[in-house]
Amino acid sequence: MALTVRAWRLRLEAADAVRRGDYTVAAEVAVAAERIVRTPRGAALRALAKCLAASHSSSPAAPLHTHDRGTADDASAIGGLRSE
Repeated sequence: MALTVRAWRLRLEAADAVRRGDYTVAAEVAVAAERIVRTPRGAALRALAKCLAASHSSSPAAPLHTHDRGTADDASAIGGLRSE
């Protein structure tokens, strides 16, 4: 159970990194979470973060949101991470 919680927390961290526009960190953290426990939502987050990191690798990333943390609606848009 501790591993499941660790993976869930890493996914939350990855989703926060996506919202901040830190796509490389988001991809790295999402990959780490999937190494611990694989889930369909985790795989979707990993794919999104890797895609964003690749598409923004040559230019500075702009955050998706201007506030520090997203809302529950933001999390559900990124695979419902808050409900895992």
